[in-house]
Amino acid sequence: MRRLLPILLLSLFFLQPLRAQQSAPASQPATASRPATTSQPASAPTSAPATAPAPTGPFVPLAQIVTQSEADLASINAGAAQLTADPAVADVSDELPTLAHEINARLDDNSKILYARPSLDTLRTADSAWSTLSQQTAAWKTQLTNRVAAIDALITTLQGDSEKWTNTLSVAHAGSAPPEIIDRINATLKAIAATLKQAQAARTNILKLQAQVAEQDTRIAAALTEVDRIRDELFAHLFVQDSPPIWSPHASLQSEAGAPATQPASKLRPQVEALFAYLHRQSARMAASLFILGLLLSALLWARHRFDSWVADEPTLSPAKPVFAAPIATAIILSLFISIWLHPQAPRLFWTCIGLITIIPAALLIRRLVEPRFHQVLYALIAFYLLDLLREIIAGLNVWARYSLLVETCAALAILVHFLRPRRAKGPAAPSATPPAASAPQGLSPNAPSVAAPVKLSQSSRRRASLLNLIFRLAFLICAAAILANILGFVALATFIAHSLFRSAYIGLIFYAGIAVADGLVIVFLHMRPLQRLAAVKRHASVIRSRSRRFFGWGFFLLWLYVFVGILNLRPQTYNLLHFLLATPFGLGPLTLGDIVKGIITVWAAFALSRFIRFLLEEDVYPHVRLPRGVGTAVSSVLHYLILFFGFMTALAFVGFPLSQLTILTGAFGVGLGFGLQTIINNFFSGLIVLFERPVQVGDVIEMDGLVGNITRIGIRASIIRTQAGSDIIMPNSRLVAEKVINWSLSDRCRGFEIPFTIDGSADAKAVAKLLEDTARSVPHIAHNPAPVAQFTGFAGPNPQFTLRAWTEDVENYLQIKSNLGLALLQALTTQKIPLK
Repeated sequence: MRRLLPILLLSLFFLQPLRAQQSAPASQPATASRPATTSQPASAPTSAPATAPAPTGPFVPLAQIVTQSEADLASINAGAAQLTADPAVADVSDELPTLAHEINARLDDNSKILYARPSLDTLRTADSAWSTLSQQTAAWKTQLTNRVAAIDALITTLQGDSEKWTNTLSVAHAGSAPPEIIDRINATLKAIAATLKQAQAARTNILKLQAQVAEQDTRIAAALTEVDRIRDELFAHLFVQDSPPIWSPHASLQSEAGAPATQPASKLRPQVEALFAYLHRQSARMAASLFILGLLLSALLWARHRFDSWVADEPTLSPAKPVFAAPIATAIILSLFISIWLHPQAPRLFWTCIGLITIIPAALLIRRLVEPRFHQVLYALIAFYLLDLLREIIAGLNVWARYSLLVETCAALAILVHFLRPRRAKGPAAPSATPPAASAPQGLSPNAPSVAAPVKLSQSSRRRASLLNLIFRLAFLICAAAILANILGFVALATFIAHSLFRSAYIGLIFYAGIAVADGLVIVFLHMRPLQRLAAVKRHASVIRSRSRRFFGWGFFLLWLYVFVGILNLRPQTYNLLHFLLATPFGLGPLTLGDIVKGIITVWAAFALSRFIRFLLEEDVYPHVRLPRGVGTAVSSVLHYLILFFGFMTALAFVGFPLSQLTILTGAFGVGLGFGLQTIINNFFSGLIVLFERPVQVGDVIEMDGLVGNITRIGIRASIIRTQAGSDIIMPNSRLVAEKVINWSLSDRCRGFEIPFTIDGSADAKAVAKLLEDTARSVPHIAHNPAPVAQFTGFAGPNPQFTLRAWTEDVENYLQIKSNLGLALLQALTTQKIPLK
């Protein structure tokens, strides 16, 4: 017993630490493997100390505090940097006060013009400007909304991080973490709080800015609504008598109902304010416009010094000389077309100033291009434009605006009568060769003969003159209708008619000058060094100019038509009509006219692209690449077929044909091939064999069925053979593959022929042979390698027979060369007095 007591005490001593470790509280687990955002379990043992309750939210384990703190601080700094550098919000904040001032001026201008019988074009311009401003404010609202959403996401993230690090601080205090860890946690919490405060302040500022933008957008929407209302009223009362007849004693006292009497000065002041506010807000675009103008002027001055040498080398360029003789006017016109896209929000006065700056250079430029008798039209258009500006300024004084409109239309009618009256001339009067606004400027010449002299004009000139005469007659009828409407008291209708006529004439004048300027620019581009080195440009410069002139003519005409429809305020109706015509099915499934038009345009574009690519390859690629003869033709043909195939497939997709059903179509097509199309397919694949195998090539001289000719074209089904008699033989490709064909130029371009002679037996045979060979060498186009050879071939009784064999590389003209050689030999034998038998 005494021995067992010490053993029992020793056992209790060693077992006590194990029991203490097993009874340790579960609130102190190992934290090395716990994730950074692990939440405290709800079933935590109740043995945790009462002074340090376990956190109920996410926290960072002690072992990961340093690493997670560094990551979170980097993310917080990145978020703070985004808050401080926000160019979108800064731009909106900077431009909004200027825009608000501009909107105030425009609203003041609107209140003065909307009730002063404005033209529909004025309303259209106002509607376009307000719509563009609405688009800008809508874009600002979208930017601000996206920015607020991003800041809200950042605030949510910061609030979550704040909760996480607050819980981590509690855990660190409970676990007796070192002071360095506590300081790290506090620094992280401080950074989170500072960034959170900054984000909330930024969100508050953006919300205020968003409310200000929304306020301006509401004002813009109200202005748009008012413009639409006035326009609808004008359309509704367009055919209503809104004023007494011109002979009525009350005509000079009648004023538009509801229209405020506005003095020109007070009416012009808000326009000036709106203009200066716009220039201040769009100073960068104005600087860009001036830079473009200077760049264009420098380029035109550079081209003017070189144009004289170009005309000396190519006199056909002389009609474009006025474009470079007036570089300032040309540069102004070009900058106008660019300014249209640079300033979509410009106020009315801005475009009025641009028109004043542009109309005179355009007239001076066109004055150099048209006949002298048309100079009066140009001067009249300038005067009418100035009268239109004056009439818009005094639009608040309705009586004077009505009288000025009457004077303007009467003057236009008198000018049209002057040009439409019969000309007194001996013989038939020659129509003017002056083209209309949409035709090419080369039809005009400052030295063109007067209409009093009988001049024989080309068919195109007569056609252009007839078109111009028709335009003058239509303008005469429109002016007469405007005058009649004004006299009877339909002033709104008269204003609409006259304004549409004059404004379309101004635009046509500027577009006509644009055609001349575009033609001059094409000349400059064609004479620049990169393009001048191309063989296609050197050989076909006139064709390229003609095609480009036609392209610009149609392009400006379509642009003028688009502007004219806008002047009439019929664009929505035109769009709806075109959509109805193009989108209405025919009743044959979903097929519409628009699908057919798209398919036709696609196929046409495929042909045009194929023609253009083959043109470039043949002119500028094949001559610089060493290819075997005929390979270029094969490559061009294969490219042509591939482009047409893909164009046809694209056209089918546009039409709406399901390409997945092509297998059914291919099967049906195969059945048809077995019966009716086998000859066509045979010729098609025979043509491919000819292109790739190249037994015959374009340019070869072949002989077939006794006919000799040159192959000029290898087509899809047949090839064209040009005979020496001048006829063209259409030869199916299958015959070129399956039948016997003699190719005189397959391996080389040298062709031989024989001329037999029988001379008198008394002549020296060796001397005769040498004479024949020497004479053959002196004949042009006879090859010297192989050299001509005279051979003795036998006797015809006592007389020896000779055959001269010669070769020529001019295969196409070998018959003429053979004839020349025979005549030369005959003359040589006659000269040497060698008789022939």
